[in-house]
Amino acid sequence: MDAQGFTVYDLLVRGASLHRDAPALIQGPRQWSFRQLLERADRLASGLAGLGLAKGDRICILAQNDVGYVDLYGACARQGIIAYPINWRLTAPEVERVLERASPRMMVADASTLPVVGEWPRTQRNVAHWFQLGGAAPAPGFTALSTLYRDGALPPVADVAGDDAFAVISTAAVDVIPRGAVLTHANVVTASLVIIQSFGFTAVDRYLLALPLFHITALGNLITHLHAGGASVLVARYDAEEAVRLIDAHRITHLSDFPPVLVNLLDAAQKLASKLPSLKHVSGLDAPPTIQRLHDEQGLVVDTDRLRKVALRAAAGEGATGEISITLVDAGRIAELNAEYLDGEGPTDVLSFPVDGLVTSPPGDGEPPVLIGDIVLCPEIAIAQAPPGPDGVVSELDLLVTHGVLHLLGYDHDSEEAAAAMRSREEAACGRSGARAS
Repeated sequence: MDAQGFTVYDLLVRGASLHRDAPALIQGPRQWSFRQLLERADRLASGLAGLGLAKGDRICILAQNDVGYVDLYGACARQGIIAYPINWRLTAPEVERVLERASPRMMVADASTLPVVGEWPRTQRNVAHWFQLGGAAPAPGFTALSTLYRDGALPPVADVAGDDAFAVISTAAVDVIPRGAVLTHANVVTASLVIIQSFGFTAVDRYLLALPLFHITALGNLITHLHAGGASVLVARYDAEEAVRLIDAHRITHLSDFPPVLVNLLDAAQKLASKLPSLKHVSGLDAPPTIQRLHDEQGLVVDTDRLRKVALRAAAGEGATGEISITLVDAGRIAELNAEYLDGEGPTDVLSFPVDGLVTSPPGDGEPPVLIGDIVLCPEIAIAQAPPGPDGVVSELDLLVTHGVLHLLGYDHDSEEAAAAMRSREEAACGRSGARAS
């Protein structure tokens, strides 16, 4: 199947097959794997089908970000139902005009938007079904969306083509009523492939899903990272200090930005004494001075002299003598080397290429210097998997260099016994150890 025939539901099925129990979505203390996200979409689709909703019907959503919002997108994609998210910043008359144009069969709100639509189940008779998202008790006229997640036999997957509508995103109200821009499945899937290729996103990336899911930026990047095998960390509404804590706690690598998101984030990071070391990609729009401030305040400078000393100390601890080459590369380059020399797939943290290996005696007069070998290190991966704390990245880089040196000297982790010996030597050199793929 080519990209033009691939649907958003196909993307969820693919993710569940390839990434299974890896985290796909994180909200607060809870997380859902790719497999669980597919199961939730299937169960909700069963409930929607039970209401008689079918391909081409529309569901309007007026709610803040929540896992249930993501489930609705997945369930609609499965059944060919068109998701119609609405901007919760609109006034009640503006939302009413959107509703008139959308002509939905179902409306989903949450506790935060009940002041706008709380009376509508009684007055808006053209909408057949009213549901409330979230854990709060449903208001009169609403039913909890959680009641639609059904177990048992699933309905058939609708016959959905790439050119079928997936969602309608309301644009600016240039004619009083916001116009709806139709996004097909092929639109969003193809766009996700372009973004993955442009940014080099992989399964190690994590996205802060802080912009509202009624916006194409949030929806598009959610789908992009699901497609790449990465996780999205979801928050109901953007708060700069919470964003800093989440970026540091979850090693978030990607943030969407529209003013004043980034400047508020940088102010909060300064207040909380964080340099946001994991954050690699900020996409969107902003002023040049704010972008320059990000580079000035956040840039990670790898202390190569320290890494060289760590490497030589690790080698000396094993009685080895000689020179070690250390090369720093990005995730794309280390993925190429991993595939070319180790038949591996995707980026890894460190690769080792022995030359002379373990030599315990220095060269004699006139003999060439001993070259123990070459280490290739990816700081991006180190940042993504570093332990928390201000020294986490430095500690991770030290460990990776030590791990690479041990490989040069003949250590491996291809058996339990060998892995235990390697961990022991890592702990002796660094005070900690870690299972590595190289």
